[in-house]
Amino acid sequence: MSPIVTNQHGANAGRDIVGRDNTNNYTYNINSTSNTIADPLIARLCNELQSAIDEDATIADIVENLSIYKRKRNAKDGVVGLEQKLNQSNREHLLEDALEQKQRFVELLNKWSLYASAQEIFAHLLATAKRNFATQVYCHVDKADNALIDKLTDEHVVKVTVQMGSDIPLFTINTDIALGLLYWLAEQCLIKWHK
Repeated sequence: MSPIVTNQHGANAGRDIVGRDNTNNYTYNINSTSNTIADPLIARLCNELQSAIDEDATIADIVENLSIYKRKRNAKDGVVGLEQKLNQSNREHLLEDALEQKQRFVELLNKWSLYASAQEIFAHLLATAKRNFATQVYCHVDKADNALIDKLTDEHVVKVTVQMGSDIPLFTINTDIALGLLYWLAEQCLIKWHK
């Protein structure tokens, strides 16, 4: 079998053209008109994260803003954990996917846990998702069916989380990860789909 030969002579991509591995060092200027990040906090944290990676500046602790979300709350209604919350709200059919998505989020969170700025990014994503769920979704739980709650969740939590994640060049926040973040919040007894 003869090798495949590719000729990139004259190719122009506006950036590097590479055949395999390429390491990029990103710097985000939140005051620049190109490559701007919508959220100034995310922009600052991305710059700090890139610097920490470049300097191999890791930490062993959990930053305070993230530790708030890592502490499981007591459920006053006795419905504890993701599985019980899904069952209580007639969403048990989502359990298998929910557990997988939650695990994907946990793996991403753990992968970046050595960097304080990455932890701060996750804390910001969690805080925004929790707030949006509380103000845009949970207030409808007692009078809306699951289809409407799912639509509101997609619009106000999942899409917002994915959009915020699109500004983070070092890792990907797709729909599964965004749902996993939401399910992780439920596991921590920070959100629920029932009154």
